[in-house]
Amino acid sequence: MKRPLLTLCALALVLPSLAFGKEPACPNIPLPDRLDATPVAFIGALVSHDGDIWHFDVQRPLKGAVGTVVDVRAAELVDANGTPLVPPVVVGVLALHDGADLVTDSCSLAEPNALVTAAEQDKGGLIKIVVGLVLLAGVLQWSSRRRRRGTRPDLPGAPSA
Repeated sequence: MKRPLLTLCALALVLPSLAFGKEPACPNIPLPDRLDATPVAFIGALVSHDGDIWHFDVQRPLKGAVGTVVDVRAAELVDANGTPLVPPVVVGVLALHDGADLVTDSCSLAEPNALVTAAEQDKGGLIKIVVGLVLLAGVLQWSSRRRRRGTRPDLPGAPSA
């Protein structure tokens, strides 16, 4: 009587910890930091996989030299919910070089829009500075010209000089 009960309790403890649909245990590192640490990043549609080689059709290269079709070596790739990837899912991939091969894992997959946002957040800084300086120069030129002429704009409701 006790032996079947002990077996049933042991199974109840062991079954939830099996890898069926198990979410990957990934470190909690912000996506911009993970992107900085990897040499290759792209948005790609999974075409197929043969064993541990995953074939992606690159839709948008984000970092590193990436062709239009990329083969990435990895064990079983699952999404954040533990569901295995099946074609034609589109994912953001962060990959490392291992010799001539690219390697990744489930923790290096990201939601495509979040990866694009993280990759492009630093762009445009120089343009913003140049536009700001041009606007500042225009305002300073206008104010110095007005000061030299001694004219004030005739605004309605403004105090008279």
